[in-house]
Amino acid sequence: MKAPGIRLGPTGVALAVALVAAAVVYTPRAWVSDLGPMPDAGEYAMSARNLAHLRGFVIELLGREYPPRYPPGFPLLLAPVFWLPGATLANAIHIVAAFAVVAVVLTHALARRLGGPVAGLLAAGALLLRTEFVDWSHQVMTETATIAVATAIPVLLHRRARPDNGRQHSVLVVIGLLCGAAILLRHANVVFVPAVAAALLIDPRVRTRPWQSAIALGAGPVLALAALALYDHVTFGSVARTGYHYWVPYWHTSLAKTFSLGYAAHQPGAAALGPFGGSANLVYYGAYLVSNVSSAWFAFAAIWGAVVLVRRGNAEALSVVVYAGALTTFLYVTYALYFYQSGRFMAPLIGVFAAALGVGVTDALRMLRRHRELPMRTVTLASVACLLAFFGAIVEVRPVAGRTYIAQRVVRGVSEPASAQPISAAVAAYEQTLPRGAVAVTGLPLTLLDSLVTLGVRVVGLARTSYWASPQLEGVPVFPERAEEIARLIRAGVPVYTDAYSLAVAPSDPRYQTARAALQRFRLRPVETTRPTRLYRLDVDGPATSTSRWCSRSWCDSISGFSEPARMISANRYRR
Repeated sequence: MKAPGIRLGPTGVALAVALVAAAVVYTPRAWVSDLGPMPDAGEYAMSARNLAHLRGFVIELLGREYPPRYPPGFPLLLAPVFWLPGATLANAIHIVAAFAVVAVVLTHALARRLGGPVAGLLAAGALLLRTEFVDWSHQVMTETATIAVATAIPVLLHRRARPDNGRQHSVLVVIGLLCGAAILLRHANVVFVPAVAAALLIDPRVRTRPWQSAIALGAGPVLALAALALYDHVTFGSVARTGYHYWVPYWHTSLAKTFSLGYAAHQPGAAALGPFGGSANLVYYGAYLVSNVSSAWFAFAAIWGAVVLVRRGNAEALSVVVYAGALTTFLYVTYALYFYQSGRFMAPLIGVFAAALGVGVTDALRMLRRHRELPMRTVTLASVACLLAFFGAIVEVRPVAGRTYIAQRVVRGVSEPASAQPISAAVAAYEQTLPRGAVAVTGLPLTLLDSLVTLGVRVVGLARTSYWASPQLEGVPVFPERAEEIARLIRAGVPVYTDAYSLAVAPSDPRYQTARAALQRFRLRPVETTRPTRLYRLDVDGPATSTSRWCSRSWCDSISGFSEPARMISANRYRR
């Protein structure tokens, strides 16, 4: 008699996928309290907190309110977590992780519809093995929410294209609403609309009723664009101006400055990090799609899956392939012409690429089972696809595991020290140490320093970076411009402090050159704090010592082990 086994239906499998995904992407807020990359993440979290507490869609800098750079969609999604007791800005990471789990479940659902249960599991696994996806799950940014929407759309397209579907119109309305929600998350997500339209045009039922389909699809995007236009008109005085014009007008004074063929063929205005960073956008994004979004190991299997779906020729599969191809094309072309370079702009594609891989590996395995009936060339290609995907999974497991909380905390027993989050540790040290009326000379993100202003501490920027470099704060002097005044304050008995994080960042960033020169006239005296970071009090009198002198990078390298993490964060904090 055969023993009964546990069999999971589709819902049970999806739940299991969700639990595995949650285990991979989960991270406690204490592990991401620095809210990288700055200043973007800090702005998202602060504006969401203000929305949650009905203070308006604003951010506070130096005690004044300003409109954020970004549209309100993502902060609205984040706002509910700030109703929780004891919420901090890092609470926003819970919503980011939740969308990451949703994205994995939707990737599983898409691949399952296209290639069966095995394809669904392989696709979910492939997505969780992308280090970029796990990294995005640990940052308060729009990537995981955008991936979830970008993957939900082809799931609905596949369902709408089925011949027996009697709710084509209502499904199309839902797709349109998702496109509108995506636009509220990020302006560039407007490319979802033409990608969906391209997928719909292959369906004869849509071509027979084009206006009805256009209205159903366009209602959501039109509502979103109208809401953004109204907000921009009220806030910035014109429907053609956004928060980008307000905060970084240099790159948005004209369309030719923001978009240019020169960025595509030569070099962008602001380059990304990494082996291809600084290359022409056409080269950078092509390499990023192959090596990061898909992974060089997985790319062949993903291409195999796309070919399988095209050869299948049914409306459901073709609608997904056309959507994926159109979305890839529109994103690639748009950002190839854009002045700013960042791999995260390709994030919407990662779910559909993983689904294609799931279909490709599943079909290749099916071919190998029938190897005696097939030509040797087909069997060889199927073997290559499976072997590359298999070895790719082995290669990717270790770096992904090193990014997960469970592997770090439970398996390896690592207890995260607060000093691993140097920005938040420095802010906490300031809050506990500085008296009212003191001055903090710092390079810490302004979006995290509103608590110091509330406590009566005067904040002086170390250099004109991030918000300090914007037109809104150009009238507020930074440290090199206030060195004489600060020296007089010190002689008058006003305590002036700086922090180890800012001192460690300064040597690695050329924008701090004038700050380094201004600091040479001051002595830095270490101040003990209850936090695993160090503050320094500036002094203009007394003998210089080896621990109080501003000198070379080697001196900064000795500051409480702060230099390396600080430099790493500095390299990422100015990404858009």
